[in-house]
Amino acid sequence: MGIYLGNLTPKDLERRLGITLSDDDKQWLSDHRQEVVNNTPLEDGKLHIYDIPLIIICDVVETAITVRDMFMNYGPSSFKETFQVGWER
Repeated sequence: MGIYLGNLTPKDLERRLGITLSDDDKQWLSDHRQEVVNNTPLEDGKLHIYDIPLIIICDVVETAITVRDMFMNYGPSSFKETFQVGWER
């Protein structure tokens, strides 16, 4: 794992991507977001949205697939920026 900086909220991510998430998707991301990750692994079912690089790190591949599928519904080719989705375990 490289060096990742920042702690974005789902609202911050919306602004960066230039999209409006559905209320359900915002709630899901908020419910699964782990605020603090300094030197600690992600808890089960959690994710963290980094600013630099713009990446969503998830606890396991299954969570990452859920996140990927969620964002595919928004037409990724229209996003203002690209981002990655990854997992730790």
